[in-house]
Amino acid sequence: EELTMKEIGATLDLSESRVSQMHSGLVQRLQQQLAWRRPEFAAG
Repeated sequence: EELTMKEIGATLDLSESRVSQMHSGLVQRLQQQLAWRRPEFAAG
């Protein structure tokens, strides 16, 4: 099921902005982990 940032925020009692910030940080961490494990992902 796909939810918007706004819907996730409402579910977790967070602002849409905070959900977006968290999402960006998690995507960045995931990219770093993938780059470390598989150099071909380093380009992002």
